[in-house]
Amino acid sequence: MLVRDPVCGMMIDSEQTLWREPHEGATYFFCNPRCAGKFRARPAHYVEALAVIWEREPPATERTERVRRQYRRNVRWYDRAVERVTAHLRAEAVARLGLGEGARVLDLGCGTGLSLPLLRAAVGASGAVYGADLSPDMLTAARRRSSAAGWSNVHLIEADAERFEVPEPLDGLLCFYTNDILLSPTALPRALGFLRPGARVVAAGAKLAHGWRGALVNPLTRAYSGLAVTRALVHEPYAMLRERLAGFHVEERGLGSQYLAWGIHHP
Repeated sequence: MLVRDPVCGMMIDSEQTLWREPHEGATYFFCNPRCAGKFRARPAHYVEALAVIWEREPPATERTERVRRQYRRNVRWYDRAVERVTAHLRAEAVARLGLGEGARVLDLGCGTGLSLPLLRAAVGASGAVYGADLSPDMLTAARRRSSAAGWSNVHLIEADAERFEVPEPLDGLLCFYTNDILLSPTALPRALGFLRPGARVVAAGAKLAHGWRGALVNPLTRAYSGLAVTRALVHEPYAMLRERLAGFHVEERGLGSQYLAWGIHHP
C-alpha cells in the first residue's frame, strides 16, 4: 500500500520500506533512515505536518485555479513590492548556482521574471534560460521583460510545476520563493529528473522560525506569504532537497524567517 513519508512527503510502499516508527497507536513509514530519525526526535511535529500540509491539500484542479486567481490579482503590484526587498537574496541564490557561459538553467516558478536578468547574464548568449510558471498573468510580465531585453535564448513555459517539460538536460535549477513547489510531493522530483549529474540546485524563500524568533516574526511571515501561497508555511520547506542533494547546505536569514539552500544533484 502506498503511504506518505510524514517528513519529506514522498509516497512509498509500506510493505517494502525498511523504516517505520510507532507513535500513539499508529505506525508511520519512511523512505530512508534519516527521515525516520527526524520523526523519532519530533513525532508530534511531523504528525501535524502530515495532517496540515500533505493530507488536507485541495484537489489539484482547485489549487491550480486558486493560484491563477491569486496571481491575476498580485501581478499588478508584485514587482513593486518584491523586487527591492529580495534583490540581495536573489543575487546570492543565482551566484550559488555557479553557472557559466553556455549553461542551461531552469527558473521553476519564475513569476514575472525578476531572476531572468541575473540568469541570462550568468549563461551568456550561448546558454539557455527556461522559466516555468503556472500563472499566465505573471508570465505575460516575464515575456515583456525578455522581449524588452532582446533575449533570444530565454524560453518561458506556462505549465504546472508538476507537469512541465523542458527539451534538454539542465545544469542548474533555481526555486526562488516557491513554497508551493517545494512542498509538492511530485513537482521537485520531476524537476530533478531534468538535471544533468552534478547540476546545482538552489532554493530560497520564506519559512517559519523556531522559539522566541518564531513568536516575533512568524505572524508577519504568515501574513505576507498568505497573499501568494496555497500550502502552509513550514519550518523546513527545503526538507525534500536535503534528502535528495549531495553537499547540502542551508543558511537562515531574517531571524529564521528566510533561508538560502543549495546542493548538487547526483542521481
